[in-house]
Amino acid sequence: MERSCGILKSEFDLHRTFESYSDAAREVDCAIYRYNNLRLHASCGYQTPEYTYMKTKKEKETLTVNLYQEKNILL
Repeated sequence: MERSCGILKSEFDLHRTFESYSDAAREVDCAIYRYNNLRLHASCGYQTPEYTYMKTKKEKETLTVNLYQEKNILL
């Protein structure tokens, strides 16, 4: 958590002072979106976390369908 907060502050210019809470909240929301959907991460094989999540989700859904099909075939 501390690392991601540091990255948001340094890479997405969140270390500055904002004029209002709503300005700060909007900028934080935008930074989190960019962090998860645009920034490539070494831990994700230089893909975005969103791409990695969706790929994993699709693989799990496929695995679940295949296991269901196997059980029904064996019956």
